[in-house]
Amino acid sequence: MSHKQKLGYMALGAGIMALGITIGQFITPNIEAQHNGLFNEITCRKLKVVDQNGIEAIELDSGWSGNYMFINDKKGKLAIRLAAHEEGNGMVIRDKIGKTAVNLSADNDMNGVSVYDKAENPVAVLLAGNDMSGVSVYNKAWKKAIILGASKDRNGVNVYDNAGKLRASLFAGKEGNGVAVSSGIGHEKIRLKAVPEGRPYIDIFDRAGNLRWRAP
Repeated sequence: MSHKQKLGYMALGAGIMALGITIGQFITPNIEAQHNGLFNEITCRKLKVVDQNGIEAIELDSGWSGNYMFINDKKGKLAIRLAAHEEGNGMVIRDKIGKTAVNLSADNDMNGVSVYDKAENPVAVLLAGNDMSGVSVYNKAWKKAIILGASKDRNGVNVYDNAGKLRASLFAGKEGNGVAVSSGIGHEKIRLKAVPEGRPYIDIFDRAGNLRWRAP
């Protein structure tokens, strides 16, 4: 190829480039992603935000099972997780060492709040549903300690020993109000009850749970 031919091809290429730039100015719409330092709108399926040190701070994720938002602490460890899916919505809060501290949940049948100790065992649970609501408190061994419950027909308080066995109950409902003291093997020992119709009474049971005495 002669020097004259090379110059001709270079001129042709420059002309095509200039023509493309000119046409693009007329038929291509202006794309402005940022104005005065602010993004007007971003559309995506997953987004990650990092801090000034490049550590991941926030993640937004739209997956097949639901939508999620993850918020990390300054060290990049997960601190808060928010979720929304067909089964329900929820939020999990973690402590400084990454253990679950608080769990909030809401589904079709029940809403709840669970609080955990430093060993990630639940120590208090609050539930609210269509048919019943309640609060459960657990001891250090993760055994039931106290349960407060409210339903359509009955409200009550149950008290348990350190082994998680029922020892005493206080109840109030349509069938009457009363107090019951139980043995360590699950049988009632004494029951005091006031019924809507009739006189109050006291029941005493043997170790097998059989009624032995009633007064009056």
